[in-house]
Amino acid sequence: MESAGFDLTDNGGFLTHINGIPASPGPQDWWSYWQLSADADGRYAEWNFSQFGMDSSSPLGGSVEGWSLHDSYSVEAPPPAQNPLEGYTAPPKEEPTEPVVIPDAQLRACINRGLAQPATAAVGAEQAAAVTELNCFYGGIRDLTGLEKFTGLTSLDLTLNDVTDTTPLAGLTQLSSLVLDGNEISDVSPLAGLEGLTSLDLDGNQVSDLRPLGALSLLEVLSVADQRGTTPLSGLDGISALGSLRELNVSQNALSTLEPVSDLAGLRKLLAYDNAITDLSSLTRLTGLTALNLHTNGLADISALTELSALTSLNLAHNDVVDISALSGLSALTDLTLSNNPVGDHAPLEEMTALTDLRLDGTGMRDASVLGAIDALNWVILHDNHLSDVSVLATKDLRGWGALDQTLEWPAAIAGEPAPRPVVTDETGAAIAVPLPEGAVVEGDSVVWSEPGTFTLRFSSPSRKFAGTVTVHVEPARPSASPTPTEAPTSADPSPTDAPTVQPSAVPSPPPAAVEDLYVTPGMHEVAGRRWFTSCEPYSQTQRCTTLIWASTVRDGQRVDGWTFNTLTYRASSKSLWTGNPLATPGEHVVDGRQWRTQCNTALTGGNGCRSFLWVRTPALIDGKVAVFEGWQLNNIVRFH
Repeated sequence: MESAGFDLTDNGGFLTHINGIPASPGPQDWWSYWQLSADADGRYAEWNFSQFGMDSSSPLGGSVEGWSLHDSYSVEAPPPAQNPLEGYTAPPKEEPTEPVVIPDAQLRACINRGLAQPATAAVGAEQAAAVTELNCFYGGIRDLTGLEKFTGLTSLDLTLNDVTDTTPLAGLTQLSSLVLDGNEISDVSPLAGLEGLTSLDLDGNQVSDLRPLGALSLLEVLSVADQRGTTPLSGLDGISALGSLRELNVSQNALSTLEPVSDLAGLRKLLAYDNAITDLSSLTRLTGLTALNLHTNGLADISALTELSALTSLNLAHNDVVDISALSGLSALTDLTLSNNPVGDHAPLEEMTALTDLRLDGTGMRDASVLGAIDALNWVILHDNHLSDVSVLATKDLRGWGALDQTLEWPAAIAGEPAPRPVVTDETGAAIAVPLPEGAVVEGDSVVWSEPGTFTLRFSSPSRKFAGTVTVHVEPARPSASPTPTEAPTSADPSPTDAPTVQPSAVPSPPPAAVEDLYVTPGMHEVAGRRWFTSCEPYSQTQRCTTLIWASTVRDGQRVDGWTFNTLTYRASSKSLWTGNPLATPGEHVVDGRQWRTQCNTALTGGNGCRSFLWVRTPALIDGKVAVFEGWQLNNIVRFH
């Protein structure tokens, strides 16, 4: 990290050394960061305590940076001892002759940050026209009035604001990249004249009609995922006119057909997961597709994919696919995800020899030997299947693999008689004798069960990457031949058995309280009088949701109201996916020098989740004053099926 030519060393965003000084800092010694900038009268009178942590420092133009070593990084730390500009008065700045009207204070502040001006400074028309790039991510902006004067803009990012009307953007014909992700836009007709656009992101809005976008003939990348308005996005009319389109994301909507994309011959990447698409016949003409994601759609018939010979990446997770024979001819395919499909026969995989990455978790797999023919394979996930032998992996040079949560049914046994002992074979080819319950006697390769019943036995390989359960049903012992019966009964009528008790023997415990759905439900929420915003994205075999909360935070030593991070929540998935991960392992952990504490199976998490806390030292408003909070702070929630 560098600042003004100095080498800076940080620890979690807090500065510990400048050019190697001090050589031996104390455990709580930090360099606090200060800025010296002109006040309204042009005087450089006082040092201002600036960013909490160097990670996010952004010096104002015309300011002087300063540093002060102290045993506590806070506003109470002493400022730098010298003021190199003491007594100097900067010449007054001229007010622009043609100031741009920008009613939204948050938008004005964002623009002025880019211009290295005070947040409330006037912006001249000449200044506005000269700006080519503007990033106003996550700023609470509602009104875009004034941006119509920024005619030189080629790139504009307004992610996570509160914009509903894009009319001020209608004349920005130089724009090539526009990001409006996470706003409240329902009408895209003002964008129809932006004919220079090559990339447009409208994820997380309320758009239900895409037809105005049909005029954007140069558009190469379009993302309209997760349109969550009262009228969902259920059709793609207008898309067919976008002949230059190469990447399209229409995921998390209410689509039942992809027919309008059938003429997009140049399309290379299509994301359409989490819809209601069951017919893929409209894709047969998209022979240039290289990446296709259709997970969570209710698909059963994938025969149309046989035509897509250029595919290198395919995700069909969480569908109803039984027959995968249509994939056997996709010789270019290197990355395939079939997780959580009821695959009937895995044999077609033997012909897919170019595969390097393969997910087969939850596909009902019983025989892994088909993987032996896939010479290029170097990453495979086999969790949640019925595998007793993974020795085929011994022939592979894998960068990663896992086969946890296997469920096996062993042949039934009879109490008191020898039966085959449960044995599984790990990735090295070594046999693992499944641990037996008390009372079971081993006799060579056999086991004699002393009692009838159903036994669930757990196993794990030494690597802990192959694990699961074996269920054995043990029938009662065979009856021996009866002696010759007596002519009369040997005793009087038997005594009646005790009457059953009226009350149950134990009261079942109540189920754990459910975690509020706002953490996994994309969109804006009002809960407990607070405003929340959640967005979700694919993450491995689940989804990771980021929840923000509207709150008062500390920025530049001042109270600021706005959106701030609350927590990350991973949607419910198999526990096996999290084996060995600190986020799902109870206790305290140190990862990359940071302290974590994970709690699982508590009253808050229930039996199907974990919460992780991070030890932080961070600015906070305590009793209305800026101070440094130090302690455990919730960071992650992991849910399990």
